Amino acid sequence: MLAVALGGVIQILFRVLKAGVIGYYFPSSVIKGMLTGIGIIIILKQIPHFFGYKHSLEGDFAFFHVDGENTFSEIINSINYISPGATMIALIAMGILFLWSNVMVNKWKIFQLIQGPLVAVVSGIIYYLVTQGDSAWGVKADLLVQVPVPKDTASFLGQFRFPNFSAITNPQIWITAFTIALVASLETLLCVGN
Repeated sequence: MLAVALGGVIQILFRVLKAGVIGYYFPSSVIKGMLTGIGIIIILKQIPHFFGYKHSLEGDFAFFHVDGENTFSEIINSINYISPGATMIALIAMGILFLWSNVMVNKWKIFQLIQGPLVAVVSGIIYYLVTQGDSAWGVKADLLVQVPVPKDTASFLGQFRFPNFSAITNPQIWITAFTIALVASLETLLCVGN
């Protein structure tokens, strides 16, 4: 959390120093390649969740996992534990996103105002509510994201945490912060440039 906060401060400093010109020194093909690599990692890590395989550890972005598995063996294992409900929601959402951006936006103006990802999320919620009692096509409760529901103002405010500023002298924090700031800045400059 501290690295993310420092990354934001570094980005603000980049803006104050007008360091956006640094983006001109990085070929767009290099930036696109970097972002494509990040995208491939995210896609590979999401495939087990696509099938509803819960064993996959959230936030585990390393190729080798602590349980001895790796990214590819995790994908292969997920095929043995397919949850039809989770897979159906994923297929519906992907279908909506594909049709929305490639077909519907070009035909009717209303589809430019309403965002496809929002419709995909709402469709997933509706699917869950309709199939809640169905053991075959419903989504199991352990696959749902468990969002904490505060009981009062004190419990709501208790959910927020400040970064651990005592670790500010740790060089790894600064390396991570500069990496986050640089990657986020380059990604933003690439998106603005297109």
